[in-house]
Amino acid sequence: LSLISLLPVLVNRLPLTADSLTYLIPIAGGLGTVVMQYPLALVSEKFGNRFTAYLSSTFGVILCSLIPFSLHSIIVSLILTFIGSGLVYFLYTISLAMLSERFKGGRLISANASFIVLFELSNLIGPVVAGAFLDKSLNYGLSIFLILIGTSYIMIAKIRDFQKAKKKYMVPDK
Repeated sequence: LSLISLLPVLVNRLPLTADSLTYLIPIAGGLGTVVMQYPLALVSEKFGNRFTAYLSSTFGVILCSLIPFSLHSIIVSLILTFIGSGLVYFLYTISLAMLSERFKGGRLISANASFIVLFELSNLIGPVVAGAFLDKSLNYGLSIFLILIGTSYIMIAKIRDFQKAKKKYMVPDK
């Protein structure tokens, strides 16, 4: 949400960017979030949710962090926005699928409610923090914010995988 919300602001502040990007970028991002759901779901079915989540987050962060540097080219910035937004927003879909693998019944409802609360809090806080980064550095702020958030997500997921693997192979005490 931070990306789609703040890219038009960035376009308006930067010299030498096309004014049409102000309204085209949110459209490209919105279309990417819708159109890429089904193809990425097929990838997830073939390669597994966790692996697809890693790929989606890694490439989504890379592509989205490149958008501010491509604003001189309408086509390149729209393609990056479309694909990057689709990859990043797919994390919501795949996270719900992973929740349903882990929880059942009433626990799934509670887990889903908790997930939605955290997701919406990030939608409220993320653009504010990203805007502060943008104010500190017009050229690099948004990219730095996206990279920090994306790498944090990937690191937390890797730590959880490591903890799960360690727990699985631990020998119980007698």
